[in-house]
Amino acid sequence: MRVHKEARGVKHRTLWLLLITCSATASARVWQVPAEIAKIDDAIEAAADGDTVEVAVGTYFEWGISGRGKAITLTGSNAEDPTVVRNTVVDGAGNGSILQFTDGEGSATRVEGLTFAHGRGMGAGIYCEDASPTIRSCLFLANSAKGQTWNYAGGVYCRGGSAQIEGCWFIGNRADWGGGMRIAEGATAQVRACLFRDNQVLFDGAGIDVFEAEPVIEDCLFDANRAGYGGAIYWAKSPVGRIARCQFLGNSANWGGAVYISVSAPQIVNSLFVDNDAKWGGAVHAFSSSPALRYCTFTGNHARDAGGAIYVWGNGSEVTVTGTILWGDEPREIRTRLGNHVTCTYSDIDGGRAGEGNLAVDPLLIDHAGILRLLAPGSACIDAGPPGESDALPWPDFYPNGSAADMGAYGGPEAQLPGRRAFSPQPLELPRSIP
Repeated sequence: MRVHKEARGVKHRTLWLLLITCSATASARVWQVPAEIAKIDDAIEAAADGDTVEVAVGTYFEWGISGRGKAITLTGSNAEDPTVVRNTVVDGAGNGSILQFTDGEGSATRVEGLTFAHGRGMGAGIYCEDASPTIRSCLFLANSAKGQTWNYAGGVYCRGGSAQIEGCWFIGNRADWGGGMRIAEGATAQVRACLFRDNQVLFDGAGIDVFEAEPVIEDCLFDANRAGYGGAIYWAKSPVGRIARCQFLGNSANWGGAVYISVSAPQIVNSLFVDNDAKWGGAVHAFSSSPALRYCTFTGNHARDAGGAIYVWGNGSEVTVTGTILWGDEPREIRTRLGNHVTCTYSDIDGGRAGEGNLAVDPLLIDHAGILRLLAPGSACIDAGPPGESDALPWPDFYPNGSAADMGAYGGPEAQLPGRRAFSPQPLELPRSIP
């Protein structure tokens, strides 16, 4: 009888929880802006956890919008349509940071399908402090952190927390540090399938500035960004973290045309570096750092002084390069100074370099079907990667390629072609340069 009473109690508690859950689900609603409430900030104030604030196509001049710690979705009317995203604009009019998450928001707080333009201040588009929102399919356009005491982050600033940024565009943003984004103060942000184009900073990281943080940056395109240090990414005092399957095209800086690494040891995997430019380190500049580069391709990069592809100096740098192609970078592929070291294995290096499995032959790089710098059939780099590793890519029958790992950005166990990635930013009709 005692067991029966306990079972009945469990049944009643289960029914009570079910009723509460159903009631919460039934009460969740969609708040329409401007049809029901004119301002986005007022709609967030009215919303409760689980609600959606849906913003119609149009331009809304607002800044200082607060997430208020609510687990809600703030979205445009169609986050999957780039045209709708481009025309659903929250415009800060140069008056302040547009949207702020400072009340412990978690991943259930979502921002989707909106354009954030002309914000001003730290995190001029979105500012996150110890918060972890999900930001997806948003455009950050012509925001500026200039004119502040600390000119950090034109687009998004992640100070602590674990924000997830997926499939976003960062175009024409300005700052002194972190034109597109700044990730700092222990943040473990994940940035996936984002485009960073024509962002500019005076100092560090025109695309992303990483400082004392542990981010993961995957499947992103960095195009024509300009900085003092790290045209695309500046990575400092951040011993762990990862850059994977990214493309760095035509970025420029004084130090590290694409990536500048300082006192850190990130992994850079399956990434492509083409036509980047700097005074030292046309593509990558490592200072007192020990990054591990695996299955990357460097070609057409240029240093005005030294290190067409990679420049290494400082104290105790131990850079490892594995399964990588370095070809046609000027003035020469790798330059080290002051007793620092670069160890290369199973890599194809223009001009040659000592190391197990290294080659010094033309890799026969081609562009095909919109995919940059593939290995042409017959390339000596096919199946020439590290022993015991294989390619993840299912090459077609007409392309002779065994199961062993290839060298370069599309070789090895983690490679994916751009069209096969888990996240992929949709095409967006925008000018290459924003005034």
